Amino acid sequence: MKGQNLPIPAKKVLMEYSIFSVRDKEVFMKKFFVLSSWSRIAAIGSIFMVAFLAACGDDDESWTLSARSNDEPSAESSSSVGMQAKSSMSKVLPPCNGGSNDSCEYETLIDERDGRSYKIVKIGGQWWMAENLLFVTDSNSFCDDDREENCLEYGRRYTWEAAMDACPAGWHLPLYSEWQALIDTVGGRYVAGTMLKSFGGGGGRYGFSGTRQGDKSGAVYWSFTESDYNRAFKVQIAAYSEEAFVGDLFKEFTIPVRCIQGELKKPYRYRERCIECASENKQEFLASFSNLTVEKESLTDDRDGQSYKIVKIGDQWWMAENLRYNASDSQKKDVRGNFYSWGEAMDSVGRYSENGKNCGDGKLCLPNYPVQGICPKGWHLPSVADYEILFMSVGGQSVAGLLLKANADWPNSIPNNPSWGFDGNGADVYGFSAYPGGVYSKYYDRNVGYLLTSTENSYGDAIIVKFRWNYDYVGFEETTKSASFYLRCVRN
Repeated sequence: MKGQNLPIPAKKVLMEYSIFSVRDKEVFMKKFFVLSSWSRIAAIGSIFMVAFLAACGDDDESWTLSARSNDEPSAESSSSVGMQAKSSMSKVLPPCNGGSNDSCEYETLIDERDGRSYKIVKIGGQWWMAENLLFVTDSNSFCDDDREENCLEYGRRYTWEAAMDACPAGWHLPLYSEWQALIDTVGGRYVAGTMLKSFGGGGGRYGFSGTRQGDKSGAVYWSFTESDYNRAFKVQIAAYSEEAFVGDLFKEFTIPVRCIQGELKKPYRYRERCIECASENKQEFLASFSNLTVEKESLTDDRDGQSYKIVKIGDQWWMAENLRYNASDSQKKDVRGNFYSWGEAMDSVGRYSENGKNCGDGKLCLPNYPVQGICPKGWHLPSVADYEILFMSVGGQSVAGLLLKANADWPNSIPNNPSWGFDGNGADVYGFSAYPGGVYSKYYDRNVGYLLTSTENSYGDAIIVKFRWNYDYVGFEETTKSASFYLRCVRN
């Protein structure tokens, strides 16, 4: 029972129910009743199956409770999957912990706020906590069943907002790209669980020692990166399979935290200052950009002679228009740009570079970044990490939509609904000009705008950037690799 035939909402409930604390049950019920009737029925059946497996299964069983896409390998092919992932030695580091011979690089971190000490380990150039965080925040952090002994055994649980402020000075909640880099470093999604967990047949081969939760659902940890206005990414190390993967979760739920070394600036949120006066705060926020000077140039693609506006945001140079290069005579396109499947965008045939070769639908390729893909020479297809840098450069995901969306073509409901309408047009203060649309369809959807990334999440899925008309926020979403979207390029 892998969940692959469930509706998407039911898949999310299945995965989220398996990591609930007692406190989260009430939150779950509120989310549950948003589902359709069929999704509720499917979710209920899935929950009973989760309970059955948790009660009857042992750590050696090969059940997987994570949602796979339909074209991913079955459990029967897991051995060949593991060999394929391990063969990409450009990404994978050899394990440092063989059980009796532990050569991993460890140190000790002292949290000056409460004096607690934590074991830390270096994996692929990154210093990670090798234990779950225990710091008591002012609010919104808990022990399982509100029992202190559970915190000592499983770590403290935090809402996403609490987790954002929970790490010690000089450490931060890991970005999506940092979790993905860790997963790739130890062999990729389909073997990383075994390499990172200290339970269920995992040997903690890299010293990370992922700790399962009190309900034996596996190890789950928050990410700094938001997937939507009410959801954030988390990494999940499966209890009953070899997988470790990045998914997302409602921000109100509580899960443990691991921190990674380095400072990150907390995102700007003008709405937090005064809910009732968000509009005034928004105008005050935009006024702070009135004297902003943005470097702008032009790029000519030598392949077809087309010219593009480019802008510098932070330390990155970005295309300020969607790519229009024709990869084939049958290229899908509209007035705002061309549409590319993930394989086309990655240049899976290796026409322009080798880094994205053989990356396509139904394959886990662990590409060597940066990937030029279909982009002009000297430029590359942005990864999630590139977009994370972009969004942090403008103040965070909660305001990136407002600052990066084009100031035209998005819906504006204010004229018809002056009291509660929303102007979907952005301020476009950097000239990035993100327009609505971006997915190939016979219907033009002005409510959302999508851009491809070079980041894959599984054999059948990749990550896209998602702008919405009625939010100042911008997020990420998982999509099938076979779908076609707009894309931007970023300079090497």
